Amino acid sequence: MQYMNAGWAARHAEEGVDDDIAHTLQLWLNLPKTLKHTETSYQNVYAEEVPTVSIEGGRVKVLSGETAGVKGPLNSLVPITLAEISLDEGADYIYTLPENHNAFVYVLSGDAELGNSGVSLKKHGVATLTFAKEGNEKNNSELKIKSHSRRTKLLIYSGAPIN
Repeated sequence: MQYMNAGWAARHAEEGVDDDIAHTLQLWLNLPKTLKHTETSYQNVYAEEVPTVSIEGGRVKVLSGETAGVKGPLNSLVPITLAEISLDEGADYIYTLPENHNAFVYVLSGDAELGNSGVSLKKHGVATLTFAKEGNEKNNSELKIKSHSRRTKLLIYSGAPIN
């Protein structure tokens, strides 16, 4: 994974990989007004640096923030969480995140049922999560996940809104 803070003046360019060898996903975050003119910075996060937590029926990779009792290696200007969750068919997992974080889920592969309402998402599906706008980052919110395919893999991104 690559992290770049554009700060006040950055240019970038990437090229995708052919034949579905790798996926290129970009997430652009708006910075709070006080950080708009910060210095440009860049960080590579290599797979071997990412802590992986084994869970029943799968695993959680923590790229940024704190999840499943471990802290990810990404050092962003604003606090964000990024986790990759892999689940076997029939596996259940409850993902926790700060109740005041704005968040979304992106399904890389498989088929999952999410939340109390049981929303179904398949590969390339995306969903935003509800959050407590006036909530406290020290209080947790839970997202129920159930895998309905042999290899379900999803990304969950979250961060405190800057309004």
